[in-house]
Amino acid sequence: MLKIRTFEDADYSEVRSLFERSLLEFSGCSVSGMNSYVKSSLEGDLIDIKKHYLGSLLNHFWVAEVDGVIKGMVGIENKGGGTAELRRMSVDKEVRRLGIASKLLEIAEDFCKCLGQKRINLTTVTLLVPAIKLYEKYGYSLQGKEAYGDITGLHFVKILM
Repeated sequence: MLKIRTFEDADYSEVRSLFERSLLEFSGCSVSGMNSYVKSSLEGDLIDIKKHYLGSLLNHFWVAEVDGVIKGMVGIENKGGGTAELRRMSVDKEVRRLGIASKLLEIAEDFCKCLGQKRINLTTVTLLVPAIKLYEKYGYSLQGKEAYGDITGLHFVKILM
């Protein structure tokens, strides 16, 4: 059974492990670039998820549990000026294609709408083809590309109604 809820301190290790596993699985020939990104993320906002995402009412972090085990996650970070950023969307490969990412995305978007945010930005990489398809399906449009070493970042935006 799927349950989406707010991150708790006890989730810390599972969330960090899920993030690392799910991204490295897609690294292909870009192992060093993806390793660098994962390391940077684990040492950045994911070192203190509670402080970074739950320290302000304008930010949030959710986990998706399947039968009591964390299998997905997503965060929202306020950027000011009516803009939020979708961060750290990850779903365990064992439960992909079951609608978990869609549910996480919908919850994150609803949260932003309730706060009066006008737009959501996100960055993903070309290696994450399933994520790109999901974002496009939900109305996110590509705004630009950026090289991160041997991987290419894609910047998307969605205007909220």
